[in-house]
Amino acid sequence: YGQLAALYAYQKAYHESMKALRQALVYNIKCDDYLGIAYSWRDMARIFDRQYSPDSAEVYYSKAYNLMKEKGFTRPAYGVLSEWADFSYAQGRHNTAKAFAYKILGDHFDELAALVLAKYYWQKNNLDSALFYSVEALQTNDIYHHRTAYGILKEIALSQGKQEDAHRYARCYREVSDSISRMTRTEATVRINHEAEKLDLLSHMKRLRHILALALILLVAGIIYMGRNIRARRKEPQKDEAHIITENQHEEENLTPSTARQSFAAFLSVTRSSELTDEYWQQLTEAINKAYPDFTSRLYQYYPKLSSHELRVCCLTKIGMSRTQMAELLSHSVSSISNTLSRLYTKITGEKGSVQKMTEFLYKLV
Repeated sequence: YGQLAALYAYQKAYHESMKALRQALVYNIKCDDYLGIAYSWRDMARIFDRQYSPDSAEVYYSKAYNLMKEKGFTRPAYGVLSEWADFSYAQGRHNTAKAFAYKILGDHFDELAALVLAKYYWQKNNLDSALFYSVEALQTNDIYHHRTAYGILKEIALSQGKQEDAHRYARCYREVSDSISRMTRTEATVRINHEAEKLDLLSHMKRLRHILALALILLVAGIIYMGRNIRARRKEPQKDEAHIITENQHEEENLTPSTARQSFAAFLSVTRSSELTDEYWQQLTEAINKAYPDFTSRLYQYYPKLSSHELRVCCLTKIGMSRTQMAELLSHSVSSISNTLSRLYTKITGEKGSVQKMTEFLYKLV
């Protein structure tokens, strides 16, 4: 989770980074890993700083530093304190930043603490001290710190009238800045290419889902149509005509959608409500009308003001979907689906409605 947080922060997905950091913190607490806990708090402070929440960043820098000091992690604690010092300077608390920096340098050298003092003394016009700490910051290999140090050195040289030194520092500043820009452009290109590839893959998968959904609709319609034709042609010679008519009527009265349900469910399981366009719903309705001839027409005869949502609920009920499944597919709550069925029964019959009554009404509507 800590590594995920770093990757999300690198992509500037700060919300996702914070979620991963909270998970990392949970596991560090379970493991009694105090150093891990402190680092999680430090990383949270960084995210809050980037999200322009300085008060929260201040709190988490303080928590991380104090825990490290309490548990005896002196060197990591001063690393956090150097970040805290730089943060404090950026927030305008210059004297606090100076005190933090001196506290760190009293124990060991830290380039960020040196830069904080260089910026502090440059702001105070104490050029000798600013020059000293800027040169000290160049002893490390961090090019970001080098850029800041060269920028301060250039300004000091200009203020002292040392044009040759100013040009040299300016050239170094440009070279480091160009290196950082190339790194940034390369990293940005990698991120852009990655995002483009991901979007292209998602678009391709979405097209495939739509094609599969349409194919399933047509397949379902064909299977249901063929099944009804086979049943219609099937005759039993030992039964007389009157008995056959009576049996067929009884079968129609008790017709259930169990045969069609599995096929329709296969279609509905491959997509989401956001991907079901009006065209797909129309194709689904046509397939249901082939299974149950004129189902929607007869429904409109009973209630001409039927809304598209009510029609979809009726169709899905007809093919035997549960209210839970319908709620997920239509992006409504289960209670909303139940209320739709109850109210619709009342609108159609004028009697007090219920889910069971409306469901039985739809099953018998063939």
